[in-house]
Amino acid sequence: MVFLDEPTTGLDPDARQEFWKLVSSLKQQGCSVLLTTHYMDEAQRLCDRLLLLLQGQVIDQGTPEELIERTVGDEVVEIAGIDELQLQGLTRQADTWYRPFGDGYVVALPTQRSLLWEQLGSLQPQRLTRRRANLEDVFLHLTGKVLQ
Repeated sequence: MVFLDEPTTGLDPDARQEFWKLVSSLKQQGCSVLLTTHYMDEAQRLCDRLLLLLQGQVIDQGTPEELIERTVGDEVVEIAGIDELQLQGLTRQADTWYRPFGDGYVVALPTQRSLLWEQLGSLQPQRLTRRRANLEDVFLHLTGKVLQ
C-alpha cells in the first residue's frame, strides 16, 4: 500500500501527467493507493472511490461517477453577466441550484427536460457555457453555501 499526501502540489502540468501515469501503473499492478488531494480533476482521474471531507468530517463518499450523478447530475452551466435575482427565480422554478463561480455562477441543469437552458440564454449573458458535470462541481455544491 502506498500513501500519498497531496503529491502533485507545486508540479508543472508535464510532471503532473507523468505522476498520474505512475499512480495508474501502481494500481494496475495491484497496489493499493491512498491519495489525499485538493485537486478534484486528479481525484476524478485516479480514484476508484473517494471520501469528501469538510472540516475533518465525511460529507459524502462513493465513486466519482456516483458522486457526480447523485449530487449534480449530468450537466452544468457556467454563466456570467446576469442579475442574480433573475437567476435565483429561474433556478427555483426549475428546482435546481446555483452558486457563485469565478466572475459568474455555476448552475446545475435538471436531469429531466426543462427550459432552463433556453431561459438562461434569453437573459443575454456575457458568457454562457454548457458542460458535463465534474467532481469540482460536486465539491463546490457540497461544501459551499447552497443557493436556491
